[in-house]
Amino acid sequence: MTVYMIRGSLAIAKDRIDCDLYDWLESKNHSRYTYTGEYMSQYSWSEFFRSELDDLNFEDY
Repeated sequence: MTVYMIRGSLAIAKDRIDCDLYDWLESKNHSRYTYTGEYMSQYSWSEFFRSELDDLNFEDY
């Protein structure tokens, strides 16, 4: 099962999906993906998470 309902909340099994974000977060420098400052910019709510990604990406330099 990929999606679970637990106590009225939805959760996913990360190990059962292929996701560029999860892959990058887990193995940054060894990931086949790179973060270039672009993350769902068409959505205003993504600005908050994008700043966290920027901080995580900056820590590597």
